[in-house]
Amino acid sequence: MAEETKIKERVTKKIIVGTIQNYTGAVVGKRWNKEDATVAYDSFLASLKGLILTYGEVSLPGIGTFEIKIRKGKKIPNNFGLGDDKDWCYSKDKQILSFDPSPTLSESIIGLPYTFVNN
Repeated sequence: MAEETKIKERVTKKIIVGTIQNYTGAVVGKRWNKEDATVAYDSFLASLKGLILTYGEVSLPGIGTFEIKIRKGKKIPNNFGLGDDKDWCYSKDKQILSFDPSPTLSESIIGLPYTFVNN
């Protein structure tokens, strides 16, 4: 099989809703209309956000794990010489959302018959 070159494109809500419509048609035999697919998409995102905020970690089998983590503050040169420490400033710790893809998802991209180029 020859290698194909593809351009990376941003996947929008409209594309995802269309994909949901296509998959429901293939799986259950009746394709959802745009409104039903949009409700399913919005409901999934709202429930995912609620679960992350409630539990701090959500694992989706076959996709990966979303987790709230603490990123430690950084030591930054104090160019203005203000404050107690004239040489260094320290940024605050902050919460971030991390995503760790599942091995199944990671392995599925190995050996794809195409490469991506940036436009």
